[in-house]
Amino acid sequence: MQLVRTPGEGWLRVELKIGDQTVSRLTVLDLKMRIGRAVVRMAGVAGVWTHPEHRMRGYARRVIEDALSYMAEEGYDVSLLFGIPDFYNKFGYASVLPDCRVSIATADAKRAEPPRGLTIRSLAEADFPEVLAIYETNNYRRTGTVVRDPGRWRGFTKGTDYGAKPLSFVVESDEGVVGYAVYDDAANRLDVAEVGFKRPEAMPAILRHLAELAESRAVEAINFYAPLDHPFVKFLRRFGCEARVVYPRDRAGMGRIVNLRSLFEKLRPELEHRLRESPPTGFRGTLVFETDIGAVPLRVEWRSVSVPSRAARGLPVKMPQHRLFQLVMGFRGVDELMFDPECQIPWEAMPVLRALFPEGFPHTWRPDWF
Repeated sequence: MQLVRTPGEGWLRVELKIGDQTVSRLTVLDLKMRIGRAVVRMAGVAGVWTHPEHRMRGYARRVIEDALSYMAEEGYDVSLLFGIPDFYNKFGYASVLPDCRVSIATADAKRAEPPRGLTIRSLAEADFPEVLAIYETNNYRRTGTVVRDPGRWRGFTKGTDYGAKPLSFVVESDEGVVGYAVYDDAANRLDVAEVGFKRPEAMPAILRHLAELAESRAVEAINFYAPLDHPFVKFLRRFGCEARVVYPRDRAGMGRIVNLRSLFEKLRPELEHRLRESPPTGFRGTLVFETDIGAVPLRVEWRSVSVPSRAARGLPVKMPQHRLFQLVMGFRGVDELMFDPECQIPWEAMPVLRALFPEGFPHTWRPDWF
């Protein structure tokens, strides 16, 4: 029995073999992810599999633990996966992405009145640079979004789920592509996996076209899988819509910290920006985040933030790394974690922690799920 690592372009496969037979495997994807304006190196875990005849023998555990060792060796900051309940928590993963869906009646969506001069057509490969530019502009500070590499991105390969074939269109004006949408190729529903826009006038054009598609499918409502604070979702409110958000306990979009110090060093400019945007907290001192994978100090001098190179004394903020990652992602707020039995948070640190780690709607667009 042996563990085998096979590298590829932008990925690494970890396999457990008995002789020549692979009995368990997974793939680590080399990705970049945003946390606010910060970009961190993220190891995406995909394709976790164990041969049916070899399950319940701890083989998947050996493969996952080897993959985590590889992530640490290679300098990844965090890891993300889309998982089943009551399994990945054994390896330090916790849910970090809420599941948001907004529904609008087709009849209401038809009320959208797009301006003249805009045309709708199918997405073409020549549109990729403009679509990527729109995506970057729309998501430059959206926690959880994958940074799409122009050299490796080959368009939309999935819709709202792994088996969903995507269809996509762009909104075009005299200046080029000003909007786009991706939806599932399904006869009895209309589920939208991603929306992007360069100009506000693209939004009514996108909605009206989707309403016409829904009408042609005899579908009474359109479902958008988008974070609730997204500008397009706010646009939908004027027509009447229904929003649903699910905070999973232990499944779906899950993540963990791999390298605590490198993560905080990359977050430092973003944390400083947040501190400068928030009302004064009056805090001046060092917060020491103590976790099961180590500790990292964070020095706050009024509106300045630094990560000291040496261990420093300060106000201890104690929690497991998976709870800290939920806080960093904005999935859970410090006011909630304050009462978590796994956490010990000093009351005097609460104002500055609220400013540094605000709650939000972290989101990975479904075409980027792995």
